[in-house]
Amino acid sequence: MDDASTAVELPGSLIQFSRLPRFAAESAALAERTGRSLVGTRERLLTSMAGVAAVSDRPLRELDWHRVLDAVVLIGLSR
Repeated sequence: MDDASTAVELPGSLIQFSRLPRFAAESAALAERTGRSLVGTRERLLTSMAGVAAVSDRPLRELDWHRVLDAVVLIGLSR
């Protein structure tokens, strides 16, 4: 992230999820579709996903992260 004041703390379960092959593949596809760098896309994606967790009343688990990623992918495809 560019500005430390806007840094979002990533839940541990999201960090683990970000190591899965699916997250890597979807990040790469989103980066290609948007013309952004892979690193920047991963950062934006993780920050956005952490924001979703912030409104949850419970810790999110792997299946929850798959659902959140599904939503982001669907939004990205609706261009």
